[in-house]
Amino acid sequence: MSPPEIFDPALRTLRFQRAARATPEDRWLVERMAEELSIRLMPVKRGFSDVLLIGQGLDLLAASPLLAGATITRLDAHAPGGLQEDRTNFGLACYDLVIACGTLDSVNDLPGALILMRRALRPGGLFLASMVGAGSLPALRLPMSAADRHETTSVARFHPLVDVRAAGDLLGRAGFTLHVADTDTVTATYRGFDRLIGDLRAAAITNMLTTRRPVTRTSYTAIKDAFAAIVERDGRFTESFALLFLTGWAPEASDAK
Repeated sequence: MSPPEIFDPALRTLRFQRAARATPEDRWLVERMAEELSIRLMPVKRGFSDVLLIGQGLDLLAASPLLAGATITRLDAHAPGGLQEDRTNFGLACYDLVIACGTLDSVNDLPGALILMRRALRPGGLFLASMVGAGSLPALRLPMSAADRHETTSVARFHPLVDVRAAGDLLGRAGFTLHVADTDTVTATYRGFDRLIGDLRAAAITNMLTTRRPVTRTSYTAIKDAFAAIVERDGRFTESFALLFLTGWAPEASDAK
């Protein structure tokens, strides 16, 4: 039995394509995730010959000196035809490094996607991933609830997000060894609601749920009014993003490594 489609695949592709057109300054959150993944490669005392990069921020990842000389396969989230990590045959034991950046928070079948990526690794291969995790956007959630008071029925406006404990469990269930999940909370200060929405669009983390409903003009006004109540005296407010990072190894004869 297939898992329910929480996310609209066609809209997901459009969201990633719009994000890819944003300026590097607006895509700072994706760049932050990609940069952190590159940093996490540094302690690994081995080379990589065949690498699979999946998602967003792949230019920065591919340019890493640690991947110099490797054969790199890219699956960009904004490519024509879209990206469905839970339905893509990445191959069997084809890579010694798989990195997924900035997309797994909107996969319909995350356990299935992790299993496919683990199978794509050779024994002893490394898996790294980053995505937006549970606890993100606390400042946005309360004002958004103001929109529901102007609607006849309530509708989900936020994606279900994975927390760090659940992420660790999923890595274990997918068959990774020596797996670790951790978070990095990033805060940003904004002068207005529209600037925050711009950053969310640039990172492709706006609503792509199948049950979405457009925000009406009346609701949008209510949201902005609710935001006015939380801003500081200088007109600024602070938002935070809980970035989730996953690390795991494909099993091999000796996991002591």
